[in-house]
Amino acid sequence: MIKTIKNILLFTVLFISADNAFAKREQLSIVAGLNKPPYVFQQERTGFEIELIQNIFNEINIDTAFVFTQFKHSTKMLDAMYIDAVMTTNKRVFTDINMLSDTYISYQNVAISLKSRDLSIQNIEDLNTYSIAAFQNADKLLGDTYLQASKKSPLYLSTAEQSAQPQLLVKKRVDVIVLDINIFKYLARMQGIDNLDNTFNYHFVFPKSDYQLAFKDLAVKKLFNTALKEYKSSEAYTELKLKYDF
Repeated sequence: MIKTIKNILLFTVLFISADNAFAKREQLSIVAGLNKPPYVFQQERTGFEIELIQNIFNEINIDTAFVFTQFKHSTKMLDAMYIDAVMTTNKRVFTDINMLSDTYISYQNVAISLKSRDLSIQNIEDLNTYSIAAFQNADKLLGDTYLQASKKSPLYLSTAEQSAQPQLLVKKRVDVIVLDINIFKYLARMQGIDNLDNTFNYHFVFPKSDYQLAFKDLAVKKLFNTALKEYKSSEAYTELKLKYDF
């Protein structure tokens, strides 16, 4: 009788432990860039890209915690024990493509100049003669032709805080700024710059930039890729894009 009771108690403990293990959600620490609205609102820990990643991981019962830092530190941070993944990256930053997920987001980077300057920018090479303020790591992410243009530019600034870029252009501190068009329009409007289409020229000299997540655990990468495909075909993804006017 005593042995039977012990067996029942042991089975109950094992059952509860197993149930708790399945109920517990895993949490991943993901390196994100600094404030980059509308994709990343650092203080609020939200934004289109943050919500996109959160929603995809929610599909596979995984929570996310974001660590905000300058992207020049991102490759080294993946070596840290407490970091599991790095977002908004690609093979130009992480050369081991086995670490990279499928593309989950694409940015449309553009060169922007003042319409009053009437600059002739038909291709990336035309940027050679102009002073440029670009987002951090643009020289690594936008291809070899742009890298050479950045080296030949009479003044090349790389800024982690992109909110400075519209003002650098408006105040004529630089001839051209290089950044994603959605980021520029959001920042310009927040800074009270009106009539954007009448004030600026958008030079579409760059192809869309595809970005992936770099993972430490390849098994988690596979889970993410599967959830990504399902989420992008869902109504929830359509609603997220409408929320941010994408």
